[in-house]
Amino acid sequence: MTLIPLERKERILEDAKDRILKNHTLEQIAKSHGITKRTLNTWLM
Repeated sequence: MTLIPLERKERILEDAKDRILKNHTLEQIAKSHGITKRTLNTWLM
């Protein structure tokens, strides 16, 4: 398991929130950031 720096995680989450509102899927968002959909989903919970 690779640890993701907190700053990068925060940037990913901000981007995800914006893109979710624009109807992007979690899979699309996760793939663009090089993480799994499961990881992104966990972070958003």
